[in-house]
Amino acid sequence: MKRNTKNSFESYKQRNLQKLQEALECHTVDTEVISLLERINSDERFVTTSSCSGRIVLLSLPRLGDKKEAFFIGCWHHTPTIDDLKAALKKYSMGQLWLLAQPPIFHIAARDLDSARLLLTIGFEAGFKLSGIKTLQKHYLVELLSTERLDMPLGKDGIIYTDEVLLRFLLETAETVIIRSKEKLQRLDQKLRYYLKNEERD
Repeated sequence: MKRNTKNSFESYKQRNLQKLQEALECHTVDTEVISLLERINSDERFVTTSSCSGRIVLLSLPRLGDKKEAFFIGCWHHTPTIDDLKAALKKYSMGQLWLLAQPPIFHIAARDLDSARLLLTIGFEAGFKLSGIKTLQKHYLVELLSTERLDMPLGKDGIIYTDEVLLRFLLETAETVIIRSKEKLQRLDQKLRYYLKNEERD
């Protein structure tokens, strides 16, 4: 399989860094991952293409699996209060209603296979156990993904099938996902510091 040249990867990296800069200027990047993105992008072998620090989401979708038509009723990168959740639920009127707590995720392009393997090692050791190489086309795209998550249906066709007791329990569970997500981000930062520093020495 023919690989892109080093110059090709550098051009690809510059394009993605420009997109990141524009997102930073528009304040659409999670503040909790900015330092991680800077650390990864400072290495000539890598460039980040997308990221999320972990979030809690209220999602309405026409049918299971139809992500293209999904509608975000609420989205938080911290733990919302029960009042926040109730206020968002008032916006629900149709389709299936889901409460999601999602772990951190990073998509990172690597210059070559050895670099992609290094990212996987870093990810696995930091606890991102669902990590893998997503594509071998043009560039090696690595996904760093943790395991903790919550996917809970709450309603259908405008009817919410849950009471406040269950809602509070689900919110506590979702908070656990977010707390563990923050811990994973810290571990990832530590592993990046360790491995990339040792790589520079070699």
